[in-house]
Amino acid sequence: MWKRANLVAIKVIRKEFLERKESLKKKMQREIAVMKLCDHPHVLRLLEVFETNTHLFLVTEYADGGELFDYLVKRGSLEPDEARHFFRQIIEGVDYCHQRYIVHRDLKPENLLLDKEHRIKIADFGMASMLPPGSMLETSCGSPHYAAPEIISGEMYSGFESDVWSCGVILYALVTGKLPFDDDNLQRLLQKVRCGLYHLPSYLPPQLRSLIHCMLTVDPKRRITVDGIKAHPWFLGKNDKSSELDRVESPVNEASSTATETKRVPRTLEPAAPLYREPVLDPDPSILQSLVDLGWGDPESLRTILGSEQPSLERVFYPPT
Repeated sequence: MWKRANLVAIKVIRKEFLERKESLKKKMQREIAVMKLCDHPHVLRLLEVFETNTHLFLVTEYADGGELFDYLVKRGSLEPDEARHFFRQIIEGVDYCHQRYIVHRDLKPENLLLDKEHRIKIADFGMASMLPPGSMLETSCGSPHYAAPEIISGEMYSGFESDVWSCGVILYALVTGKLPFDDDNLQRLLQKVRCGLYHLPSYLPPQLRSLIHCMLTVDPKRRITVDGIKAHPWFLGKNDKSSELDRVESPVNEASSTATETKRVPRTLEPAAPLYREPVLDPDPSILQSLVDLGWGDPESLRTILGSEQPSLERVFYPPT
């Protein structure tokens, strides 16, 4: 519950504009539906949605610290400890979404907001998607500088690994003040991304370089997972060891740097099932509508599934009370 005395942000959209552009209308519907299903300290909260005959209003929590992008532009680059402070929050928010089968697909500093305490708030879910187990995506989306190779190559992709790649680009930008993949020519930029061609500065701590290397692995099947990131020594703040640098520098050992990581398989019910075994006998109408908008069935069939004694994927999408 939000207090009306608190500062909020209000996004105002003209309905006429949405009606003229079907793609924007669908993007807005998707963003609203996904945000209604999220409740996490590092995901921007959607507090209320209301409308008039001419306008749609989205009320969200107020992130008065602005964009992480602007913060980074002012600083140039961040010291590893400060970068880790932000990066941990980003990963916690992404992990929350992935546990609920939500992939963002447009993670970048411009879509990461800061509150007055400099806490990260993941925003802009207009490109987000919710994946049933075993499903794959094929739509190319996101910003070329942050998009994973499998996305810009037009391959089928899961989205979970692609979000990890984008987080790797963000981490690189935080600690260097630059983008790992950049070029004035779009085709050359895309080729660099496809091949994973970037320079990893030698002045970065060895374990930090190791983590970036593992995240910016071209093959999504060999890319480090969110669980692997959270178990990585740099993420945990453990002391650097010079041996880490040797693994990063050696192309021969590239596979070994990720092969031992625990492989997250976010297409099963194991991660979230314990939270969703209780029947939902009186589902919140707004959450129910979100599931309908995202294509998970009609209201009556969803009510039946949610009220069943059996664990179900639909119940995973329904946040616990």
